[in-house]
Order: sequence, then structure tokens, then C-alpha cells
Amino acid sequence: PLTEVRAHDEKDFFDFEAKYQGKSTETTPAVVDEAIAEKVRAAARRVYSIFNCKGVIRIDFIYNEETGNPYMLEVNTIPGQSDASIVPQQVKVRGWDLKDFYTRLVEECLNEKLIK
Repeated sequence: PLTEVRAHDEKDFFDFEAKYQGKSTETTPAVVDEAIAEKVRAAARRVYSIFNCKGVIRIDFIYNEETGNPYMLEVNTIPGQSDASIVPQQVKVRGWDLKDFYTRLVEECLNEKLIK
């Protein structure tokens, strides 16, 4: 599921304070219109494919309400894994167990290596 991160109103942009000192709100799953969510998912799939990504990554986007388009900010190839990090939040919201998720991920990577 998508996660929406919003800096609080007093913040002009998402900086250290917003990220690490409680000046932002993370919502998983994001409460956005399904059409917007699908645009972001489609853009993420394109980026993942174009950059030949493997495994778990995090792709950050900003959504421009005026143009109706998501714009990629960065590809994070080593996303955080603490309880406060986005990927574990997304795994839990899906109803998956973190240990099972990572076990399956490792098994898929090993199987892919064996196939090649």
C-alpha cells in the first residue's frame, strides 16, 4: 500500500525536523483518491522496471495537485527497517508477518539466482 507523508502546516518542506522530530504525519495506507493512487503505483512500476530494481526498495514521489501528476524524488535502495520505517509499516498493514515477509523475499532472491 502507499504511504502518504505530510509535513505539518508550519513546515515549508520536509526537512530533518519534519522527518525525525515529529513534524510530519505518515499515513499507511494513504488516504487518497484511487485514481491518484493508481497513477503513483503505475509510475513506481515504471521506475522499478527502468532502473532494473530487485527486492524491496522505496520510491519517493511528490504529487502535484495542479498537474495531476506524481513526480519521482528518489529511489531508496536501502529503505529503513525499524518499526518506525515505512516498509515495515506497509508490510504490517497488509496483514503480513515481518519475519515471513523477509523469509519469502530471501527465498525469492535465492531462487532467482539458481534459475540464472
